[in-house]
Parts: sequence; structure tokens; C-alpha cells
Amino acid sequence: VEATTSSSTKPLLPSRALYARSLSHVDDKLKSFRSCLKWMCVNESEAMHVMIFRSLFVLLGIFVPTTSHFVLSCTPTNRAYDVVV
Repeated sequence: VEATTSSSTKPLLPSRALYARSLSHVDDKLKSFRSCLKWMCVNESEAMHVMIFRSLFVLLGIFVPTTSHFVLSCTPTNRAYDVVV
């Protein structure tokens, strides 16, 4: 694409050689994706990671909510909004 002025034409974009460094590579994208999965704790590429991530899931997804439910529901304090009006 070229722009036309009164006396000459100039390219609107510089040559493609300047954009060579911004070309995407499949390996780079997959490496970034794997890194993202590892940070989100869903990388199951090794047995050690599988054990760690699944134990974290059980701890944070099942054990903590269940424990907090029973601890908070069994407290002997009277709450203001627990009584039927």
C-alpha cells in the first residue's frame, strides 16, 4: 500500500524485514501455553505434578469448604438473623 503525495509515492508501512522478529513460532506459543497451564495448576505432564495438583484440588475444593461449613454451623453463638421473625 502506498500513499500518493503531490510529487512522490511513499510506502505507508516499512519493509517486511522490520517485522521479521515479530513472526510467531509454534514452539514459543506452546511453551507459553504450557507455562500458563503450570501456573494455573493443570499441568499433568509428570506424575509428581499430578499428585500435587490433585491433592491441592481436594484440599482447597473439598476439605476446606466442608470443614468451614461444619465449623461455622456448629458455633454456639446466637446470630441476629438466624431467628425466624
